[in-house]
Amino acid sequence: MKQNRKGFTLAELLIVVAIIAVLVAIAVPMYTAGLEKSRETTDIANVRSAFTDVVSAYMMDGKTLTIEVTVQQRVPDWQVDPCPMVFYQANGAQQAIEIPPTTAAGGSYTVTMKFDGDGNAEPFITYSAP
Repeated sequence: MKQNRKGFTLAELLIVVAIIAVLVAIAVPMYTAGLEKSRETTDIANVRSAFTDVVSAYMMDGKTLTIEVTVQQRVPDWQVDPCPMVFYQANGAQQAIEIPPTTAAGGSYTVTMKFDGDGNAEPFITYSAP
């Protein structure tokens, strides 16, 4: 009588499941880190866009806008090192403002113009935790 020996043994199936578990254990943290990095990049781009809007509104119309940007990041203290900068021209020289790091999950950035004692306008970026 001929025996039908098609299929996998239990040991072979367990080895395959163990290999898949190891691959998932490696892939999930990498995916999570990549996702958080993309959220941070989105936040930086949104702050730079708001900065451009605030500065251009002041330069074109003399208006002082305040724009609030909601943070997409979900992991506290997740920020590239060194902190990202926003560059602009003022008084014939290049100026830079550091985008402050987040201190909590969520929160918002506020981009506005502040005025010094002489009445000169200067863009300003702050972070407020939720």
